[in-house]
Amino acid sequence: MTQETYLRTFILRIGRNLAIDHVRSRPP
Repeated sequence: MTQETYLRTFILRIGRNLAIDHVRSRPP
């Protein structure tokens, strides 16, 4: 796996985690 693919996967994973945290921390 090339470093570019690794970096892209890493960024996507972080972005998804941030989105989940944002939705989870949002008041009902």
